[in-house]
Amino acid sequence: MLTHLWRPLIGVIATLPAQVLVIGVGFNADWRGDAWVLPMSLLLATHGALLLLGFVAAECKPRLCQWPPLAVLLLYLAMLVTLSPLSLLLGSPLFPREADWLRVSLLYMGAALPAVALVHLPALRRSPLRVGTSLARLPRSAVLWLAVLIGLGNGFAQHDFNAAGKSARLFWRTLITRDTTHYPYLLRPVVNGLIFPEPTQVIAHPSLADRFYVLGRGGKVYLVRPEGDPVVQTALVVTDPKEEIEGEMGMVGIAMHPSLHSDASRPWVFLTFTGVVEGRLTNRVVRFDMDPSTGFLEPDSERVLIDQKDEHPMHNGGGLVFGTDGFLYIGVGDGGGPFGTNNAQRIDGGLFSGVLRIDVDCRGGISHPIVRQPVAGRTQGYCIPNDNPFVGQSEALEEFWSIGLRNPFRLSLEPTTGEVWVADVGGHRYEEINIVGRGTNHWWRLKEGHAWLREKLRGTVPEHGVPTEPLYAYPHLNLRTCVIGGTHYYGDKHPELRGGYIFTDCTSGEVFVLRREADGGIRVEPIARVENIAGRGIVSVDQVGEDIVLTRKGDTEKPSGQILTLERRGEGEQESHEAPLTAGATFMALCARCHGEAGKPSAAMLPAPADFTSIGWQERTTDEQMLIVIRNGGVASGLSSAMPPWVGVLSDEQLRNLVPYIRSMGAR
Repeated sequence: MLTHLWRPLIGVIATLPAQVLVIGVGFNADWRGDAWVLPMSLLLATHGALLLLGFVAAECKPRLCQWPPLAVLLLYLAMLVTLSPLSLLLGSPLFPREADWLRVSLLYMGAALPAVALVHLPALRRSPLRVGTSLARLPRSAVLWLAVLIGLGNGFAQHDFNAAGKSARLFWRTLITRDTTHYPYLLRPVVNGLIFPEPTQVIAHPSLADRFYVLGRGGKVYLVRPEGDPVVQTALVVTDPKEEIEGEMGMVGIAMHPSLHSDASRPWVFLTFTGVVEGRLTNRVVRFDMDPSTGFLEPDSERVLIDQKDEHPMHNGGGLVFGTDGFLYIGVGDGGGPFGTNNAQRIDGGLFSGVLRIDVDCRGGISHPIVRQPVAGRTQGYCIPNDNPFVGQSEALEEFWSIGLRNPFRLSLEPTTGEVWVADVGGHRYEEINIVGRGTNHWWRLKEGHAWLREKLRGTVPEHGVPTEPLYAYPHLNLRTCVIGGTHYYGDKHPELRGGYIFTDCTSGEVFVLRREADGGIRVEPIARVENIAGRGIVSVDQVGEDIVLTRKGDTEKPSGQILTLERRGEGEQESHEAPLTAGATFMALCARCHGEAGKPSAAMLPAPADFTSIGWQERTTDEQMLIVIRNGGVASGLSSAMPPWVGVLSDEQLRNLVPYIRSMGAR
């Protein structure tokens, strides 16, 4: 057999510089955004093609191999493109967690195996009776070992740079159907025609079952009585964030003191918002008093508990929930762009990237006064529970209960177990649902989902806390890119959902139920979806009485947000809540997160999206070019793969209406 190895070795040596270049650059690069996806894909294709060419040229003699090297090269490239979406389609269930590279490797090996048959086909065609002899030669075939090497190499590289996942995400986005009739539930307005300006959350009135509160992103709290003749009253107007509301800023979280459900001895309502206060971007947790007789909040009673200066309008967290222990749990984001900042994994800087746990009642014996202040922040009006995990540690902010989260936008309480669940919005690869416990560390920015964020981080052990994997993580596929929690349903209206965790995805508009099985497994089922993709934007899921209630944020330019409720679908029954959407609503739902609501992206976005307010960009970009990119995506136009193709997802009218809307941004 050794006599057959010298020719393949020539092929390996001939392509060694290309292999060193590709693997060396790839594994040592500090990956930032999508900038490496296209170059890495081309380098990997070149690497594999050169390796294949070297092997074929070394092994094949003219009388045995009739396939020209160029044909084999094109065959390999075709298989590379085909296998990219297929590799992610088969998905993580086959090889979960850190074995993803094995799944991709095996698929690439399978893609290369036809090359083995094609190389030997001429000989088989001349002498069919020698099939057995030819197959016996396969173990010493350079092309067979080539398939294994290419498979393993591409498996590792595609796992680390997720190029296959990027291609698959763009590929499958074009295949999304708008049909929602196969979902067992549908979404209906709580009140037909009732519209709010950007609602962000709904919470039940603590004592009146026929009323609930709606939180508005712009700083208002509405008290709603939906039955009979619907009544909507403004229960509070918060003035502080009025200076500027953009990106992920605004008022997003609300929680009520447990005493409001009994004797109202502490009639306090807590809110979270991010806004520009006195010229500085600020994340705040504030407290207001409620008048139990009217349900209104008293504007003069405002007290700021946490005032944390921030540098970026994204990843602000905002989830609030009281635990069964009576403490208030607060979700705080990493305060950064798509890839976060150095705030993650720190407990000695600002109040970022985790879940805080505070005692708003300052109960003696179980909590103590605040020990230290955060960097660029101010805290007051609460105490620190004595059993918080970092109490007594030098330089630590003792408020932290759990760390290593990217953007814990929604928190929820599992009332039967006392667990606090977090839906943590992901970056470019995975969305997570976590159970936060004392000192748990959920890996951001070391991992996302079950995958290392960068190859050079593999094996890193977090400095603080207890490393804890997500309860459930799902990849960015089929527009599922922004998890929104969540409520544990224990009502009687939907007995089949009882005990399940109901959550949604803001971008895809789907509603899911997650159940923990008796054997410890996780079962997740999609149960509903908003029909119109550009109007989805579901940003909260809560239980109000017996109902599961969701908020759809709607358009920024004019009030179009809705409060929806989950209903069991009758035979052939369709959703009835769809309203005509403006181009602005489409832009806000699908484009504003990267490009900014006014068309000017944040300077912290990497890679930098197009600035639609730029006169230069407006002058050099024609309407036709703009429409092509919107239709076909960034990759097809030589741009970033973060810009997906919307053809087949949006209607032709919606696609065309985006062009003049984006054009108008240059004149603002």
